[in-house]
Amino acid sequence: MRRTTSTLWASCALSLALLAGCQNRQHEEWTRVAPAGETTRDIAPEQPDDVVVGPGVVSSENSLSGIAMALWIPAVILLAIAFALRRGHKQRAALEKTWLNRTVLANGPAVIEGVVELAPGEEAMSVTFMQRRQEVKQKGGGVIITWIEKSREVRANPFRVKLDDGQYVLVQPDTHTVLRDAVDEKKYLDNQTRSRAARLTQGERVWVTGMLSGAMDGNQAAAYRQHGVIPTLRGDRTIAMMVSTEPPATSATARANHHMRWIRGALWTVFLLQVLVCWDFTLLGLTGTGVDRIVTETGTWLVWVKPKNQPGRWVRHYGVAGAETLGGESEQFETSREFYQCAAQGLCRTLPTQRTLVPGLNVEQVGRGPTLHTGQMVIAGLTGWILLLSYTIATRSSRAWYAGGKLIENGQ
Repeated sequence: MRRTTSTLWASCALSLALLAGCQNRQHEEWTRVAPAGETTRDIAPEQPDDVVVGPGVVSSENSLSGIAMALWIPAVILLAIAFALRRGHKQRAALEKTWLNRTVLANGPAVIEGVVELAPGEEAMSVTFMQRRQEVKQKGGGVIITWIEKSREVRANPFRVKLDDGQYVLVQPDTHTVLRDAVDEKKYLDNQTRSRAARLTQGERVWVTGMLSGAMDGNQAAAYRQHGVIPTLRGDRTIAMMVSTEPPATSATARANHHMRWIRGALWTVFLLQVLVCWDFTLLGLTGTGVDRIVTETGTWLVWVKPKNQPGRWVRHYGVAGAETLGGESEQFETSREFYQCAAQGLCRTLPTQRTLVPGLNVEQVGRGPTLHTGQMVIAGLTGWILLLSYTIATRSSRAWYAGGKLIENGQ
């Protein structure tokens, strides 16, 4: 008589879930079940299928929903969000490049490139941040200093941009306009407070995204320029205005790449969990076939478990042995208590199992379909939800200050 690898895995998985380790069976007792011809007991017309597997596994009817809850649901949520955000950033990058490649100014959505021109005493745009100092002491005696943004103030005034062909465009930003610039000004107000600022200056090369109006061609445009009338770029309900000192599509492409890295990581994680952790479930799902064994014996045994911070105790397990043919070699499987009682009473004559068709592999599980063990569910579930949480935190914390994130800096 043999014990299958699935029986050992079930015992180990249950013990691992209880933080008790895997122990040897104790007080094991098996009782022969008389074949159908040796008893006059009536056999139940329909054998129960949903009470076959033991307490260390999920029933075959719930395996797919179980693995979905444990792994696929958080993975699908992550992939759906990441794909949607990546698509949005890719579209934004493509639009910015398209608008920039226009050789002639045209009314409508546009990206202009040129140099900021300011009159003496004028200010174009600035964002001023107020930061508070936060200290975290380390075990070794060191201190980590972090400056966290508490508030910000946006100032926006009209300014002109001189294009490379000599034309001028009047830019009219407002407080909702996004300024994408380096934060290069620093002023300490006291030991716990300081201000930082990003400011457009005279002569800086900028790329401005917005809705262009007043653009004209040929002699009409020249005539209007002589009278001081120049095209105007401003924000619009359909397009967010942005003033940037870095080329178009740079930020959007970087964010799209961020989401793509997480998409690849999630797919690899799902693949590795399926192959390494849920290997028997995957193997039987792809190559399994149903086998109905003839019940030959029933048995019980005790396993000592010691959960963390709890007293140890003996846990009784139930099993049923079955042979493929009458008089053939039997194999033992852990089952539920209900099926054990049904088989012990002679009411359940066959033991349904799933076995792989791969030659040389002795992988077989109790049930009408592949089953997922508790330990596998715990590992897959924790991994899936931790992955989703990590992606959410990483995506939010990696946003630049001009993309909705806070300005948080380390050091003095």
